[in-house]
Amino acid sequence: MRARLILLDEPEAHLDRRARRELLTLLHALPETLLIASHDFAALAEVCTRVVLLSGGRVVADDRPEAVLGNAPLLAQYDLT
Repeated sequence: MRARLILLDEPEAHLDRRARRELLTLLHALPETLLIASHDFAALAEVCTRVVLLSGGRVVADDRPEAVLGNAPLLAQYDLT
């Protein structure tokens, strides 16, 4: 397959530390565009160059991982802390 876009939903769920590290290394190396739905902020910060936070089907934040995931008031507002 020659996908240009790969969609992943909680890809790191239920993985042990070693498998999680292997997955993140693989994801980081892929040339395809990745769209990842996840609550694992550390994984998102490591792999993603952009984070979009959705609430009620609406975009409430769209920025670099450190800008979104490092914004404690924003995360608290959406019960993500």
